[in-house]
Order: sequence, then C-alpha cells, then structure tokens
Amino acid sequence: MRKFFNMTKSAAEISFSVSQYICVVLITVISGVMFTQVILRYVFNAPLMWAESLVKMLLITVSFLGAGMAVKLRAHMFISLVWERYPPRLQYVLQLFFDVLILAFFVLFSIFGYKAALATPGFLWEFGNLPKKWLVMILPAAGILICIQAFYLVLEDLFESKEKSKEQ
Repeated sequence: MRKFFNMTKSAAEISFSVSQYICVVLITVISGVMFTQVILRYVFNAPLMWAESLVKMLLITVSFLGAGMAVKLRAHMFISLVWERYPPRLQYVLQLFFDVLILAFFVLFSIFGYKAALATPGFLWEFGNLPKKWLVMILPAAGILICIQAFYLVLEDLFESKEKSKEQ
C-alpha cells in the first residue's frame, strides 16, 4: 500500500509541476498578446480580432490549473478561527471529509465537463473554425489534474495521520 501511496504522490507532484509550467507559459502568452493588442489598437488603430477571445480562453485555463495547485497546497479558503477551536481528532475527521468531498466533486466535474464538451456545438471562427468542444475540453482536463491532487490529499490524510499517531 505504501508503494501505491508513493506512486500517487509522484503523480501529484508531476501534475503540480506540469500545471505550474503551463501556467507560466500561458501567463507569458497572455501578457504578450495583450501588450501587442494595446499597441495595435491604440497606436496603429488596427486591433487583432482574436486577441480578447484567446486571452479569455487562456485565463480560464490558468484559473482551473491554479485551482488544482491550490488543492495540493491546501490553499483554498478556510476559516481557521473556527477550525482551531476543534480538538485535533475532529480536525482530522473534518479534513478527511472535506478532502473526500473535493475529490468527489471534481470526479463529477470531470465527467460532466467531458459530456458538456462533447455536446457543445459550433465553431470559433476567430481561430480558424476550431470546434468549440475543444475549448470546453479544458474543463475535464483540469478536473482530472485536480482529481489527482485531491486523491493524493485523501491518501496523505489516511497514511500520514497513521504514521504520526504511531510516532506519538
């Protein structure tokens, strides 16, 4: 079982690193496109017709990838004032419950995101008639990356707490 935990940890770390690099590249592209758009629009009066659509699509992607990284870092909103008042055992149970809830939500998010992507009609003419379903595929792809992070957190809750209790 420990080997499975280590494999999951490696997958979560790889997923996290891939998300980080993709976010860095996408934010660089967003900055470059927007800078170019501002210059072309206000200096040359010849804006790009696809710049806003591309930036919107890339920002959505960065948001979902960032959400996955926040899951791994346990950096989502948290009411620590309330949380700290609970005894450690209840904190552990609630943490495990919330991690399982996050995992279940993003499993469903991935499944329904995939179904939504397949059912999305139309084309994006700004991008050479790219089918819109490929744009919506961001949802299940990001959902899968978040599921990897959340699954690791559930295993971490289960295994790390056992090791901590053995040490004490």
